[in-house]
Amino acid sequence: MTAEEGHDKQEGGGGGSHDSLVSIVPLPRNSGYPRPAMSKVETQVREHVFLITINRPEKRNCVDGETAKLLHDAWIRFRDDEQLWVAILTGAGDEAFCSGADLGAVDTLGPPRDASPASIRQFVTHGAGYLGYTRQVDIYKPSAGGPRAWARPPPRLP
Repeated sequence: MTAEEGHDKQEGGGGGSHDSLVSIVPLPRNSGYPRPAMSKVETQVREHVFLITINRPEKRNCVDGETAKLLHDAWIRFRDDEQLWVAILTGAGDEAFCSGADLGAVDTLGPPRDASPASIRQFVTHGAGYLGYTRQVDIYKPSAGGPRAWARPPPRLP
């Protein structure tokens, strides 16, 4: 059966039920097919509160280049949306709020290695920051961190 025939059958053109369409190509349980990738930064609006979640619990929510870009975009959205009054930044999982830069992906943070001196100077003096929107000071709305795990260094050992 072709995809078109299956579509016709689902629409009622083939006279069969929807159940027969499902049984045409059964998927084995735990087949290991790829699931849709979860975003490294998730955002959610609850009334006027903007929740930003770093979603890399397997890496203790450390920030690589993609995460930095997504954080930057989230903060810009919060800054520019008049219906968002408060932002809360949190991290997924129970081990770490955010462990800083992803040392295995340092090359993805900031300008590329082959960037011109002018580009590097522009980034260092006026860029958003290596870990997202960390250097900007143009958000005049309340924001807070909502850690569910370590957000401070562990106590000093004697």
